Amino acid sequence: MDWAGTKAQWIDPDTGEQIKGDLFVAVLPFSGYSFALVCPNMKQASWIHAHIQCFAFFGGVPTLIVPDNLKTGVTQHTRSEVILNQSYEEFANAYHTVIIPARVRRPRDKGAVENTVKQLTTHLIARMRNYQFFSMQEYNEQLAIELRNFNQKPFQKKTGSRQSIFETIEQATLQPLPGLSL
Repeated sequence: MDWAGTKAQWIDPDTGEQIKGDLFVAVLPFSGYSFALVCPNMKQASWIHAHIQCFAFFGGVPTLIVPDNLKTGVTQHTRSEVILNQSYEEFANAYHTVIIPARVRRPRDKGAVENTVKQLTTHLIARMRNYQFFSMQEYNEQLAIELRNFNQKPFQKKTGSRQSIFETIEQATLQPLPGLSL
């Protein structure tokens, strides 16, 4: 899980001002099945909200999460110890998952999401730059359509698609969603 560097944009219908949001990206590494959501910022509330939406999209919770080593999630990361932000740790406990942040300056620790961020930036954000949106919700609605197409697109060098591999193999490995709301 990570934030993309490219910003999403929409227009405030009242002021005409251009507003930018941050793109949250998550990927399941075996299938490459991807999730994306635009949030108003990269603050902790947006980070956790995006996780909750992601798990709902996947229909389950991965046993292990490898996020970027960001301040909204990690308080301290040394060679011997990782201290998560208290809210993020409570979130992980509520969803019965383990969070192991990528090491500092080690993008290979989360190579699947780094590659997917590049692909989604190219395929989704770049494609959507010619649309005109008047709210973050409108942007996310179109993003969901583009994301569905991205996940259903057939692989070039093997049979199936991200979605078909997810549905036939990877979905069964997810833990059920907890019966609570955060």
